[in-house]
Amino acid sequence: MHRMRAVTLSILMMATAAPALAGTFEVKTPDITQGQTSFSWNSAAQNGFPANADPTRYSTELGLGYSPTSWFFIGGKVNFDQAVDEHWKTSTVGVESQVRFGKARPGFDFGWYTSVDARVNNQETNTFTFGPIIQFGDDKLSLTLNPFFLKTFGENRTDGIDFSYGVMAKREIKEGMSIGIEAYGTVSDLGSGTPIAFQEHRIGPVLYFERDVGSPRNKGGQQPKATLDIGAYFGMTEATPDVTGKVKLGV
Repeated sequence: MHRMRAVTLSILMMATAAPALAGTFEVKTPDITQGQTSFSWNSAAQNGFPANADPTRYSTELGLGYSPTSWFFIGGKVNFDQAVDEHWKTSTVGVESQVRFGKARPGFDFGWYTSVDARVNNQETNTFTFGPIIQFGDDKLSLTLNPFFLKTFGENRTDGIDFSYGVMAKREIKEGMSIGIEAYGTVSDLGSGTPIAFQEHRIGPVLYFERDVGSPRNKGGQQPKATLDIGAYFGMTEATPDVTGKVKLGV
C-alpha cells in the first residue's frame, strides 16, 4: 500500500510540476528510419532516498535528432535536474549517435550507441558513453538490451570505467498499445568491485502508446507518429531511490 501511494505521488508530481517531465530512463532500440526527424521529452520523478542514493528529485531530458540514412542517427540533448530542497539547474548538454548494422537473421537486430555529454554547471562532469544495442524478436514481442560503458573526463572525473544497463521486455497487446518491463542499473568503476549497496538497480512495469498524427509529407512518404511511455520503477539497493516514475513523449 505504501509503495502504491508512492508511485501515485511520483506520477502526480511529474504531471503538476512543469516542466518536470524528464527522463534519464530510456532503452535505445536499433530502429532507424531514413529522413526521420524526432523530438523527445523524457522525464522522471523520484521519491524515497536511502542512505547511499543521489537525492535528485526530478530529471528532464529534451532531445532533437535526425536520421540522414537508414543506418545512422544523430541528435542533440540537454538535461535539467532538481535535487531535494534545491532549484532547477541545467546539468549537461550532449551529442548522441546511433549506427544500425541491420538484422543478421530474422528476430535479431544490432546497433551501436555513442554519446558525449558536457557539463554545464560546476557540480557535473563530462561523460563519454558507448556500447551495443541488441534486440531479439519483432514488433509483437521483443527483448532489447543496452549494455553501455561510461568514462568521465575533465573536472570532477572519477577513476575507472562505469557500466550501465537498460533492459526492455515488450509485448504488443493491441495496435498502438504495448506493455513491458524495464530494468536499469549502474555500477561505478568496474575494476574496483563496487559493493552492491553502492550500485543502482531498479525495475518496473511500463505502458507504451503509439498513434499516427497528421498526414504523410508526400505521396508514399512517412506517417508522423506520437509516442507516450509511462512507467514506474522500484529501487533494489541502498543507492537507488525507492520509487521512480517516468513519462516520455516522442514525436
